[in-house]
Parts: sequence; structure tokens; C-alpha cells
Amino acid sequence: MLSELEKASVTDAVHALVGDMPIGVPFGFRRLRALLSERHGITDDVRDDEEFKPTVEETMDRMLTYPKAIPDLQIAPEVDGELQWVRAGAV
Repeated sequence: MLSELEKASVTDAVHALVGDMPIGVPFGFRRLRALLSERHGITDDVRDDEEFKPTVEETMDRMLTYPKAIPDLQIAPEVDGELQWVRAGAV
């Protein structure tokens, strides 16, 4: 089970990654997980996607619900059954 500190680290890292995502390029959980591992080393210790994935998706839901930080974030069409998001550019 992820500790509150691990959840907070994942949440902070997801916010930073999404803010740096290229405009118009859809991304999903797998892409975020790869970037979290590559840039933040977070997933090296998180092997259970059953816990990790909901934390990422909850973070994305909050970012969509409260778009102050990244107002151009939108849901994109699913790819291979995976939820996707996209930065749409100027809103």
C-alpha cells in the first residue's frame, strides 16, 4: 500500500510532468508511469499498479476538476482501452 508520503510524491511529480507535456500530444497512464520512473525514479519502488494507477488517475481527475494550474488539460479519446489526456493549448 502506498504511504501518504509516496502518494504526495507521485501527485507532485504528475503535476510537474503534465505541465511539461507537449501541446496536442495525448498521453496515458503508461506514458506518465514511464516518465515518473525516468525523471523522478518514483516507480522503482512502486511495483503494484493496482495502487499506483489510482493515485495517478485521482491526481489527473483533480487537475481536470480544478484547472487553475493547467487550464488546457482535457480528456482525449482512449487508446487500447487506456484513458488518455491532452494539453490542448491556449484556452
